[in-house]
Amino acid sequence: MRRILFTVSALAALALTPGLAAAQGPGQVTIRVQASTLSTNFPVTGLSTSFTPCSGGSMVASATTGPKGTGTASVPLGCYRVKVTAVPSGCSLDGNPTAQVVALPGMSPQAAFHVRCA
Repeated sequence: MRRILFTVSALAALALTPGLAAAQGPGQVTIRVQASTLSTNFPVTGLSTSFTPCSGGSMVASATTGPKGTGTASVPLGCYRVKVTAVPSGCSLDGNPTAQVVALPGMSPQAAFHVRCA
């Protein structure tokens, strides 16, 4: 419920500031995916994710984490569900496989995931 209220508030703020929306144009925002081990916070390489609009529909982007445990995807402004689609061999996801993020102008949204590796 808290996420829904935040999303609605953020989108309403964007709609109420036409100057900001016009200045940014339709633009793209980069969403960062961060994968690390839960207990030691070491970066995890090879975690794959997909991005779909919160309102439903097909995948608009994907990202796979690199050596620093991060991956990025450029998406149009809006609300997205970032879902883990593959975990590196020998590892398992620790927590929710989906994170919701809002991509607004001037923001740096991030979806963080934790894994356990043998």
